[in-house]
Amino acid sequence: MQGLRTLAVAAVVVFHASAALLPGGFVGVDVFFVISGYLISSHLVRQLSAGRFRFADFYARRIRRLVPAALLVLVVTLIASYVLLSPLRITSVSRDAAATALYVPNIWFSYTGVDYLADHTPSPYQQYWSLGVEEQFYLVWPLLLVVAWKLGRGSLKIVTATLVALLVVSFGLSVLLTPQYETWAFFNLPMRAWQFAVGGAVGLAHLTARPGPARGPSWLRPVLAWLGLTVVVACCVLLSEDVAYPGAMALVPTVGTALVLWASRPGDRLGPSALLDRRPMQWLGDRSYSIYLWHWPLLIIPAAMIGSLPLWVAAIMVAATLVLAHVTYLYVENPARNAGVLKRMRAWRFLALSAVVVGVVAVAAVASGSILSKRPIASDQTATPIADLSTVEFTPYVPANGVPILQNAGKDLPKASEDGCSPGRYSSEVIVCAFGEPEAAVTYALFGDSHAAQWFPVAEQIATRDGARLLVVIKASCPSVDLTSFKDGLADTFCTDWREAAVERLTREGVDHVIVANLHHQSDGDGGLVGAAEWSEAAGRTVAALAPSKVTVVADTPYFKTSPINCAIAHVDDLSPCIAPRDDVIDARWVDAERAAVEAAGGTYADMSDLYCSDVCGPYIGDTLVYRDNHHLTASFTETLAEPLGEILLPR
Repeated sequence: MQGLRTLAVAAVVVFHASAALLPGGFVGVDVFFVISGYLISSHLVRQLSAGRFRFADFYARRIRRLVPAALLVLVVTLIASYVLLSPLRITSVSRDAAATALYVPNIWFSYTGVDYLADHTPSPYQQYWSLGVEEQFYLVWPLLLVVAWKLGRGSLKIVTATLVALLVVSFGLSVLLTPQYETWAFFNLPMRAWQFAVGGAVGLAHLTARPGPARGPSWLRPVLAWLGLTVVVACCVLLSEDVAYPGAMALVPTVGTALVLWASRPGDRLGPSALLDRRPMQWLGDRSYSIYLWHWPLLIIPAAMIGSLPLWVAAIMVAATLVLAHVTYLYVENPARNAGVLKRMRAWRFLALSAVVVGVVAVAAVASGSILSKRPIASDQTATPIADLSTVEFTPYVPANGVPILQNAGKDLPKASEDGCSPGRYSSEVIVCAFGEPEAAVTYALFGDSHAAQWFPVAEQIATRDGARLLVVIKASCPSVDLTSFKDGLADTFCTDWREAAVERLTREGVDHVIVANLHHQSDGDGGLVGAAEWSEAAGRTVAALAPSKVTVVADTPYFKTSPINCAIAHVDDLSPCIAPRDDVIDARWVDAERAAVEAAGGTYADMSDLYCSDVCGPYIGDTLVYRDNHHLTASFTETLAEPLGEILLPR
């Protein structure tokens, strides 16, 4: 068992250290799930058969086994994140820590839209998602098992039937939901429970097996065990982040693990036990839990500081992981598991104390994040208010009177982005937010993704100026041009359906003038980026589809390779490293191609880049921060320049 754990944790660690070395190493988590289902189900049935099962005792043992090391790594990671990561991440990291302390990080990451296999700025707590799934399984499965045991009067057939039903329903949900709801399917128990159930089925098969020689030829079990191990290793090597996961594909490593568990026998010199039972494998397996906890922050925090880690640096971090895991195993895991004072404490009292400790850690994480996020980050110099400038003048430092303050840049959103005008990731509902005069004779509309939403302050002031009604039709991460959207190599049907329905709704509303804006950087089906020619043709089709409304397409805003905000934080007194040549962040050929296609389709084209760039583009103009990340404008900036922008978009 420990040797199999070694294989699982090694796959995950190598995958996170360098996905190129083991592109399918993420299946190591699947191996852990099957092992957990095997051990817990076997333990529960043995306890029920002997009449010794007590809920409080079971959960107390789980807490002593898992929580101390998890809380240690959580606290150390939180402190390290506060010290080493960008101050902009303090709030999100503290909330991630709180969700982790409460053992619901998987649900939290689903809610916040984290993509485990593709996220470029992952949480330092992201490895805890699988522990959240396991703890939630430990919470639910004993209840189901006890009910099945009582109803079946101790019949293993009823228990087995319950296990099979859980397996079938959960696997069906995984297959059904993964193509369109991959994030939710990946992170959450209902779509993962079947993997625990597979392990549980193997455990029950072992418990009910008749003593004596195994049936069939003696070579069959070793062959099946080696086959299972080969399947798991092949998945680690051959799968990649491009595959929709878990879904049906997760069945392969799950069944492979089940074969190893079912067919392996300790001391069998012909089977994988000859490899998995060796002392180094056992040593690593004993420490696999602490290895899993420590490896992620040791890899991800340095990567967040310096960018992608060279392989030799990743190797050093893995070595450090082994050292910390060994120390944690000796001085935290084992002492907490075997502490007499904790074992002697009444189980319910211990559970109550544990709940208090976990609650205190969660509250402390959120409170500390709230306090630290309010620290000012600026130079001691002030800047000229942007309203007093007649030309684009970049401020070469972070002004003490800057608007907004740097740490609030990500929250400087237009009202349309905060009022629920955008449907969720897994929705194609067209939400129409109306502003301005409800009974006005003239109707304007703002249509597109978050790059359309960023122009809302301008559009709203134009509507107010003209006494018009303004409709906002936006969907984040979903461009409004007539182009198939892709996410992780899969067509995003929610986006396509939304766009088609939105165009129909706008034409039905009789809108006089539609303002269209979108992020140009869009993935194609091959994992690359959509080219200028394909995009421009799609923009032309959208202009034509919106007829007879007048249509103005807004040229996209600059796209920086790294966030100007992070750069400004690191260079508050000298922003010269944060100022980029215009040609590096704006593709003039793309703008020309889009302009030609839009005008050929009867639309007008608004290139407003001269209002935020000269021959360079910088983070501050006067006292105002221009960008909230590497490609969105702040609402403060667009509000300040609403009048000149309005004249470009919709001249009187």
